[in-house]
Amino acid sequence: MRMNSKKEKRREWNRWGRERGLKNRKEYIEERTKHCCERCGNKYHPDVFDFHHRDPTTKKFNLGFHRWRKIVTDKETLKEADKCDILCANCHREVHLEMKRDEDSIRHRSQRTTTNESVVHSS
Repeated sequence: MRMNSKKEKRREWNRWGRERGLKNRKEYIEERTKHCCERCGNKYHPDVFDFHHRDPTTKKFNLGFHRWRKIVTDKETLKEADKCDILCANCHREVHLEMKRDEDSIRHRSQRTTTNESVVHSS
């Protein structure tokens, strides 16, 4: 009987933390963006937005709801959020698609250069 009580308390604590995290994340997004995507400018509900790290090499962690669980959001989470653009889900996917295309283009160019160099050296 006592185990159920502990499990129930744990579930309640987890539910409270998730709700707190979603609320803090929503408030941060509302305050920073006024419900507008920082790329396309369209207005959306805060749940539609994603955090996009401008420079992936500086990314320390993801900004899921679990990072926002504390009653007062910690400085580390806010510092990480400041390294991000807040984009609607559609723009976030488009940005990643553009990044992938750029990577593929660079990879293709470097393969071509390597192939051209081997042709020049074999002549």
